[in-house]
Amino acid sequence: MQANRVKARFSGLFVGILFGSIVPLAQAQAPVERPTVTGLNGIVLLKPLSFPECPTKAVLPDMANDYPTGQSYDLEAPNPCFAHQNHQLIGSAVADTENVTISWPKSNAPDISRNAVVSIRNGVVQSIEMHTFGTVDQDRIYGLLKSRFGRPSDEHTQAVQYRTGAKYKAIDADWKRPGGAVVIMRGLWDTAVWDTLDNGLVIAMSAQESARLNATRGRGNSVITPVRMEKARAPRAFRVW
Repeated sequence: MQANRVKARFSGLFVGILFGSIVPLAQAQAPVERPTVTGLNGIVLLKPLSFPECPTKAVLPDMANDYPTGQSYDLEAPNPCFAHQNHQLIGSAVADTENVTISWPKSNAPDISRNAVVSIRNGVVQSIEMHTFGTVDQDRIYGLLKSRFGRPSDEHTQAVQYRTGAKYKAIDADWKRPGGAVVIMRGLWDTAVWDTLDNGLVIAMSAQESARLNATRGRGNSVITPVRMEKARAPRAFRVW
């Protein structure tokens, strides 16, 4: 399924969670009520996925090997919907354990991204991954997350230099959430792979999923470094070619 910003590489979502102390709000600032549930764009952690499956259509004969059911997804669905990443499941309900891609139509696109990769474990959402437009859009995304979840538990900026010599500051921020969940924003993500300044990342993840992924860290999985660990280093300057 065509995705505007998503790079559905679920193996790249694995996160090592290590938190610092929550930064208190200024005493002069009135308390702000924050949501006790954690979610992004209508997808809520530890709740069943409520989106319908995307419309399907018959595939051409030369695509039959990629779509065992003989059906593929309509790329212009009029409403938000999910698509099985496992094409053998096309036409069925969300499985107890699987990864799906959520897409929104252009006419009804959410604030963060038109696409999301969602991990389902034991019948409920365990993680939500959304790719953004990187440094181009990071200030707006940071503002949206801050307005919803409050001041980050940890944040810092890293220095980025493009091949033309232009310099940027990429925002990294983490929000600790009730029940051990976390929301992670990376203004610039996976530069070595995507070789670009326009790929950022937002992830919401349950404590259960964090523990599961931490247990697999020694099996070749990549890890998003927590902000607290990053702050112990000098800001990284690297070139993007």
